[in-house]
Amino acid sequence: MNEVTLLDPPQLDRLLGNVDPEDMPDTVDELKTMHERLEQSPGQQYHSLFNDLSRSKQMLDDNYADLINAFDHFENNPGTWMADDEEQAQNALMDFTRKLHNYLAMCLSLRDHTYRVKDKLDRDDLDEQYSATMDELDLVPPASFIIKLRNYMQHRRIPVVTGRTSTHAVSGGPTERTAKILFDKTELLEWDGWDTASHEVLDELDDEFQIRSVIENYHATLTEFYHWLSEYLSELHTDEIEERDELVIKMAKKQEELFPGINEDFLNEEQS
Repeated sequence: MNEVTLLDPPQLDRLLGNVDPEDMPDTVDELKTMHERLEQSPGQQYHSLFNDLSRSKQMLDDNYADLINAFDHFENNPGTWMADDEEQAQNALMDFTRKLHNYLAMCLSLRDHTYRVKDKLDRDDLDEQYSATMDELDLVPPASFIIKLRNYMQHRRIPVVTGRTSTHAVSGGPTERTAKILFDKTELLEWDGWDTASHEVLDELDDEFQIRSVIENYHATLTEFYHWLSEYLSELHTDEIEERDELVIKMAKKQEELFPGINEDFLNEEQS
Protein backbone atom coordinates (compact mmCIF):
# COMPACT_ATOMS: atom_id res chain seq x y z
CA MET A 1 0.00 0.00 0.00
CA ASN A 2 1.31 3.46 -0.90
CA GLU A 3 1.82 5.83 2.01
CA VAL A 4 0.11 9.19 2.11
CA THR A 5 2.11 12.37 2.75
CA LEU A 6 0.23 14.90 4.88
CA LEU A 7 1.80 18.28 5.49
CA ASP A 8 1.04 19.97 8.78
CA PRO A 9 0.38 23.76 8.99
CA PRO A 10 4.03 24.73 9.78
CA GLN A 11 5.25 22.67 6.83
CA LEU A 12 2.70 24.32 4.57
CA ASP A 13 3.82 27.76 5.71
CA ARG A 14 7.47 26.93 5.06
CA LEU A 15 6.83 25.46 1.62
CA LEU A 16 4.51 28.29 0.59
CA GLY A 17 6.52 31.08 2.13
CA ASN A 18 7.26 32.67 -1.22
CA VAL A 19 3.76 32.28 -2.62
CA ASP A 20 1.30 35.14 -2.52
CA PRO A 21 -1.52 34.00 -0.14
CA GLU A 22 -4.05 35.64 -2.44
CA ASP A 23 -3.20 33.07 -5.10
CA MET A 24 -4.53 30.14 -3.05
CA PRO A 25 -6.07 31.27 0.24
CA ASP A 26 -9.00 28.84 0.28
CA THR A 27 -6.93 25.72 -0.34
CA VAL A 28 -4.37 26.52 2.36
CA ASP A 29 -6.97 27.51 4.93
CA GLU A 30 -9.04 24.43 4.19
CA LEU A 31 -5.99 22.19 4.57
CA LYS A 32 -5.09 23.71 7.92
CA THR A 33 -8.66 23.27 9.15
CA MET A 34 -8.67 19.67 7.93
CA HIS A 35 -5.40 19.00 9.71
CA GLU A 36 -6.81 20.26 13.00
CA ARG A 37 -9.87 18.03 12.53
CA LEU A 38 -7.63 15.05 11.78
CA GLU A 39 -5.47 15.53 14.85
CA GLN A 40 -8.55 15.79 17.07
CA SER A 41 -10.42 12.86 15.52
CA PRO A 42 -10.77 9.57 17.43
CA GLY A 43 -9.99 7.70 14.24
CA GLN A 44 -6.55 9.33 14.03
CA GLN A 45 -5.81 8.39 17.62
CA TYR A 46 -6.77 4.78 16.92
CA HIS A 47 -4.81 4.79 13.66
CA SER A 48 -1.65 6.02 15.39
CA LEU A 49 -2.04 3.53 18.22
CA PHE A 50 -2.58 0.57 15.90
CA ASN A 51 0.17 1.71 13.54
CA ASP A 52 2.67 1.80 16.42
CA LEU A 53 1.71 -1.75 17.29
CA SER A 54 2.09 -2.85 13.67
CA ARG A 55 5.59 -1.35 13.52
CA SER A 56 6.57 -3.22 16.68
CA LYS A 57 5.40 -6.48 15.13
CA GLN A 58 7.35 -5.71 11.96
CA MET A 59 10.50 -5.08 14.00
CA LEU A 60 10.01 -8.43 15.69
CA ASP A 61 9.58 -10.10 12.29
CA ASP A 62 12.84 -8.52 11.11
CA ASN A 63 14.69 -9.77 14.18
CA TYR A 64 13.13 -13.19 13.65
CA ALA A 65 14.41 -13.27 10.06
CA ASP A 66 17.91 -12.37 11.28
CA LEU A 67 17.77 -15.14 13.87
CA ILE A 68 16.54 -17.78 11.41
CA ASN A 69 19.28 -16.75 8.98
CA ALA A 70 21.79 -17.32 11.78
CA PHE A 71 20.35 -20.78 12.42
CA ASP A 72 20.53 -21.59 8.73
CA HIS A 73 24.09 -20.35 8.42
CA PHE A 74 25.38 -22.41 11.32
CA GLU A 75 23.40 -25.53 10.45
CA ASN A 76 24.46 -25.39 6.81
CA ASN A 77 28.10 -24.66 7.63
CA PRO A 78 29.06 -27.33 10.15
CA GLY A 79 32.70 -26.54 9.54
CA THR A 80 32.17 -23.56 11.84
CA TRP A 81 31.99 -25.94 14.78
CA MET A 82 34.93 -28.01 13.55
CA ALA A 83 37.25 -25.06 13.19
CA ASP A 84 40.73 -25.51 14.58
CA ASP A 85 40.52 -21.91 15.74
CA GLU A 86 38.42 -22.11 18.92
CA GLU A 87 38.07 -18.32 18.95
CA GLN A 88 36.40 -18.45 15.54
CA ALA A 89 33.83 -20.94 16.78
CA GLN A 90 33.15 -18.91 19.93
CA ASN A 91 32.73 -15.72 17.92
CA ALA A 92 30.20 -17.51 15.71
CA LEU A 93 28.27 -18.65 18.78
CA MET A 94 28.29 -15.17 20.26
CA ASP A 95 26.96 -13.69 17.02
CA PHE A 96 24.10 -16.17 17.15
CA THR A 97 23.48 -15.35 20.83
CA ARG A 98 23.37 -11.63 20.04
CA LYS A 99 20.66 -12.18 17.42
CA LEU A 100 18.74 -14.39 19.84
CA HIS A 101 18.91 -11.64 22.47
CA ASN A 102 17.65 -9.05 19.98
CA TYR A 103 14.68 -11.26 19.14
CA LEU A 104 13.79 -11.98 22.76
CA ALA A 105 14.12 -8.32 23.73
CA MET A 106 11.74 -7.31 20.93
CA CYS A 107 9.26 -9.96 22.11
CA LEU A 108 9.10 -8.14 25.43
CA SER A 109 8.78 -4.75 23.72
CA LEU A 110 5.92 -6.00 21.57
CA ARG A 111 4.14 -7.43 24.60
CA ASP A 112 4.48 -4.13 26.47
CA HIS A 113 3.30 -2.14 23.45
CA THR A 114 0.28 -4.42 23.21
CA TYR A 115 -0.54 -3.89 26.87
CA ARG A 116 -0.32 -0.14 26.25
CA VAL A 117 -2.90 -0.39 23.47
CA LYS A 118 -5.22 -2.44 25.66
CA ASP A 119 -4.86 0.02 28.54
CA LYS A 120 -5.52 2.98 26.24
CA LEU A 121 -8.66 1.43 24.80
CA ASP A 122 -9.83 0.16 28.20
CA ARG A 123 -12.54 -2.17 26.86
CA ASP A 124 -13.85 -5.23 28.67
CA ASP A 125 -14.83 -6.94 25.41
CA LEU A 126 -11.27 -6.56 24.11
CA ASP A 127 -9.79 -7.95 27.32
CA GLU A 128 -12.15 -10.94 27.20
CA GLN A 129 -11.49 -11.75 23.55
CA TYR A 130 -7.76 -11.20 24.00
CA SER A 131 -7.56 -13.77 26.81
CA ALA A 132 -9.87 -16.20 25.01
CA THR A 133 -7.77 -16.10 21.84
CA MET A 134 -4.54 -16.54 23.79
CA ASP A 135 -6.07 -19.65 25.38
CA GLU A 136 -7.45 -20.93 22.09
CA LEU A 137 -4.02 -20.72 20.46
CA ASP A 138 -2.33 -22.12 23.60
CA LEU A 139 -0.01 -19.13 23.44
CA VAL A 140 0.43 -18.44 27.15
CA PRO A 141 3.07 -21.12 27.95
CA PRO A 142 5.43 -20.42 25.02
CA ALA A 143 4.99 -16.65 25.43
CA SER A 144 5.85 -16.94 29.09
CA PHE A 145 8.88 -19.10 28.30
CA ILE A 146 10.17 -16.61 25.70
CA ILE A 147 9.80 -13.63 28.05
CA LYS A 148 11.38 -15.52 30.94
CA LEU A 149 14.28 -16.58 28.72
CA ARG A 150 14.77 -12.93 27.86
CA ASN A 151 14.81 -12.09 31.58
CA TYR A 152 17.28 -14.91 32.19
CA MET A 153 19.66 -13.45 29.60
CA GLN A 154 19.13 -9.91 30.86
CA HIS A 155 19.40 -10.44 34.60
CA ARG A 156 21.25 -13.70 35.18
CA ARG A 157 23.65 -14.70 32.42
CA ILE A 158 24.04 -15.44 28.75
CA PRO A 159 23.05 -19.11 28.47
CA VAL A 160 25.65 -21.63 27.43
CA VAL A 161 25.11 -22.39 23.76
CA THR A 162 26.94 -25.25 22.13
CA GLY A 163 27.33 -26.37 18.56
CA ARG A 164 27.36 -30.05 17.78
CA THR A 165 28.10 -31.76 14.49
CA SER A 166 27.16 -35.20 13.34
CA THR A 167 27.72 -37.20 10.20
CA HIS A 168 25.46 -39.61 8.37
CA ALA A 169 25.62 -41.52 5.14
CA VAL A 170 23.25 -40.48 2.40
CA SER A 171 21.86 -43.37 0.39
CA GLY A 172 23.74 -43.57 -2.86
CA GLY A 173 25.85 -40.55 -2.01
CA PRO A 174 28.66 -39.24 0.17
CA THR A 175 28.65 -38.79 3.93
CA GLU A 176 27.05 -35.51 5.03
CA ARG A 177 27.81 -33.46 8.11
CA THR A 178 25.11 -31.54 9.93
CA ALA A 179 25.22 -29.07 12.83
CA LYS A 180 22.87 -28.22 15.66
CA ILE A 181 22.71 -25.40 18.20
CA LEU A 182 21.91 -26.81 21.62
CA PHE A 183 20.84 -25.35 24.97
CA ASP A 184 21.46 -26.98 28.35
CA LYS A 185 18.15 -27.26 30.23
CA THR A 186 19.84 -28.20 33.52
CA GLU A 187 21.68 -24.90 33.49
CA LEU A 188 18.49 -22.96 32.79
CA LEU A 189 16.66 -24.70 35.65
CA GLU A 190 19.22 -23.45 38.15
CA TRP A 191 17.42 -20.09 37.88
CA ASP A 192 14.35 -19.69 40.06
CA GLY A 193 12.68 -17.10 37.83
CA TRP A 194 10.65 -19.52 35.74
CA ASP A 195 6.91 -19.44 36.39
CA THR A 196 4.32 -22.20 36.10
CA ALA A 197 3.45 -21.38 32.48
CA SER A 198 7.07 -21.35 31.28
CA HIS A 199 7.69 -24.65 33.08
CA GLU A 200 5.05 -26.21 30.80
CA VAL A 201 7.50 -25.65 27.95
CA LEU A 202 10.67 -26.49 29.89
CA ASP A 203 9.26 -29.76 31.19
CA GLU A 204 8.72 -31.00 27.64
CA LEU A 205 12.27 -30.24 26.50
CA ASP A 206 15.19 -32.66 26.49
CA ASP A 207 18.17 -32.03 28.75
CA GLU A 208 19.91 -30.74 25.64
CA PHE A 209 17.42 -29.15 23.29
CA GLN A 210 17.30 -27.18 20.07
CA ILE A 211 15.87 -23.74 20.71
CA ARG A 212 15.06 -23.27 17.00
CA SER A 213 11.90 -25.38 16.98
CA VAL A 214 10.62 -23.64 20.14
CA ILE A 215 11.09 -20.21 18.55
CA GLU A 216 9.67 -21.19 15.16
CA ASN A 217 6.50 -22.64 16.70
CA TYR A 218 6.11 -19.63 19.00
CA HIS A 219 6.59 -17.08 16.24
CA ALA A 220 4.13 -18.80 13.91
CA THR A 221 1.46 -18.83 16.63
CA LEU A 222 2.27 -15.26 17.64
CA THR A 223 1.84 -14.11 14.04
CA GLU A 224 -1.54 -15.81 13.91
CA PHE A 225 -2.52 -14.04 17.14
CA TYR A 226 -1.51 -10.59 15.91
CA HIS A 227 -3.33 -11.15 12.62
CA TRP A 228 -6.46 -11.76 14.69
CA LEU A 229 -5.76 -8.79 16.96
CA SER A 230 -5.26 -6.39 14.05
CA GLU A 231 -8.56 -7.38 12.48
CA TYR A 232 -10.40 -7.31 15.79
CA LEU A 233 -9.13 -3.83 16.71
CA SER A 234 -10.15 -2.51 13.30
CA GLU A 235 -13.64 -3.99 13.71
CA LEU A 236 -14.05 -2.37 17.12
CA HIS A 237 -13.49 1.10 15.65
CA THR A 238 -14.55 0.71 12.03
CA ASP A 239 -16.68 3.87 11.89
CA GLU A 240 -14.02 6.13 13.43
CA ILE A 241 -11.26 4.77 11.22
CA GLU A 242 -13.37 5.04 8.05
CA GLU A 243 -14.19 8.65 8.91
CA ARG A 244 -10.50 9.32 9.44
CA ASP A 245 -9.58 7.67 6.11
CA GLU A 246 -12.15 9.73 4.22
CA LEU A 247 -10.68 12.91 5.66
CA VAL A 248 -7.15 11.81 4.75
CA ILE A 249 -8.20 11.25 1.13
CA LYS A 250 -9.75 14.74 0.99
CA MET A 251 -6.55 16.22 2.42
CA ALA A 252 -4.42 14.34 -0.09
CA LYS A 253 -6.53 15.70 -2.96
CA LYS A 254 -6.27 19.24 -1.60
CA GLN A 255 -2.50 18.94 -1.28
CA GLU A 256 -2.33 17.69 -4.84
CA GLU A 257 -3.72 21.06 -5.95
CA LEU A 258 -0.74 22.79 -4.31
CA PHE A 259 1.97 20.21 -4.94
CA PRO A 260 1.13 18.06 -7.98
CA GLY A 261 2.49 14.54 -7.62
CA ILE A 262 2.97 14.56 -3.86
CA ASN A 263 0.29 11.90 -3.35
CA GLU A 264 -0.26 10.75 -6.91
CA ASP A 265 0.50 7.07 -6.20
CA PHE A 266 -1.67 7.06 -3.08
CA LEU A 267 -4.64 8.63 -4.85
CA ASN A 268 -4.32 6.35 -7.88
CA GLU A 269 -4.38 3.36 -5.56
CA GLU A 270 -7.46 4.65 -3.79
CA GLN A 271 -9.27 5.11 -7.09
CA SER A 272 -8.36 1.68 -8.46
